Amino acid sequence: MSLWGFVAHASLFSKAVLLILVLLSVLSWTAILDRIRYFRRSKEAETAFEEGADQVRGLPDLVRLAEHHKGAPSARMLQQAVRRLLPHVPQGGPPSGRPLPPAAVWEGVLSTAERKTMAEADRHLSLLATVSSSSPFIGLMGTVWGVMVAFLRIGNQQGQAMLEVVGPGIAEALIATVVGLATAIPATIAYNYFLASSRRLRERCESLKELVTALVREVGPA
Repeated sequence: MSLWGFVAHASLFSKAVLLILVLLSVLSWTAILDRIRYFRRSKEAETAFEEGADQVRGLPDLVRLAEHHKGAPSARMLQQAVRRLLPHVPQGGPPSGRPLPPAAVWEGVLSTAERKTMAEADRHLSLLATVSSSSPFIGLMGTVWGVMVAFLRIGNQQGQAMLEVVGPGIAEALIATVVGLATAIPATIAYNYFLASSRRLRERCESLKELVTALVREVGPA
C-alpha cells in the first residue's frame, strides 16, 4: 500500500491529527516567507542607513538621511519621533539652530517608536514558536493513537498477529511522527534565525536612539 493509501485508510482521529499538522505547516511557511522578505529588505536598507548615519554632523542631516532610507525600520522609527515632536517640520529635516525638545523627551518618544518598530519585526514569531513547540506533541498524540490501534487489532485477532493486521496502525503512528517533525523543524530553525535578526535590529535602533539624543544635547538642553 502506498503512503497515500495508508493516510486514506487511517482512522478519523489520525486524519484529524494530520490535518491539524498540515494547517500548522501552511501557517508556519506563510509566516516564514513573510519574515524572509521583511528581514531581507530591512537588512539592505539598514546597512545603507547605518553607513550614512556614521557620517552625519547634526540632527537635520540625520533626518534627511532617514527620509532617503524609508525601507530601514530604524529610519522609520526616527521619522515617527520627528513627526511627534516636530509636527510642523518642513520636509528634509528640522532647520539648523531651531530650538529642539530636550534630549530626555526625544529618548522617551524614540523608545515608544522603537517598541512599535520591534512589534512589526517580531510579527509571526509567536506563531513560529507555538508551531515549533506544539507540533511534535501533536504528532506524538497521533503516534500513540496509531500504536493503540495496532494493539487493539492484535487483541481482536485470534491466533498469531499478522503484519497486515498491525501494519496500518503502525503506519499511522509513523506518519504522524514524521509529519509532526516535518512541521516543527522548519519552524524551530526559522524562529531562532528571525529572533537573532530581530535582536540585531533592536541593537541598531538602540544605537540610533543614542545617536539622536547625543546630537540633540549638542544643540539644545539636556
